[in-house]
Amino acid sequence: MNDVCGVLGIGNAGDVKARLDEDVVTTHTLQTAGGMQNMTIVNEDGLYDVILDSKKPEAKSFRKWITHEVIPSIRKTGSYGENVTQEYRNMLLQYNQSIPPECQHNIHLGVMLLLNSSHHFFP
Repeated sequence: MNDVCGVLGIGNAGDVKARLDEDVVTTHTLQTAGGMQNMTIVNEDGLYDVILDSKKPEAKSFRKWITHEVIPSIRKTGSYGENVTQEYRNMLLQYNQSIPPECQHNIHLGVMLLLNSSHHFFP
């Protein structure tokens, strides 16, 4: 959660956690170099919730892409993926490259899935 909030320029991860639904956030105790630490983990649903609520310009671009391209495509065709424009591929790649290295392991997979997936939601 802290990594996601840091990338999105959100200062208080606790406030974000408090507003998210219980089923999208879990806390795990992990062994770190500094000893046992509680880590708050947000699932994919919660990640989208946090991104779509962010005021950061990159998040606004992502929100616009989701609401103007992805969702309408799914509504019209039942799927999304084959028609990802190069402009949005470039936007996601640029955003991914701006993520600090210590945060990339938590976010990289989601961005790459968005770039490379072909999701079919209806038979």
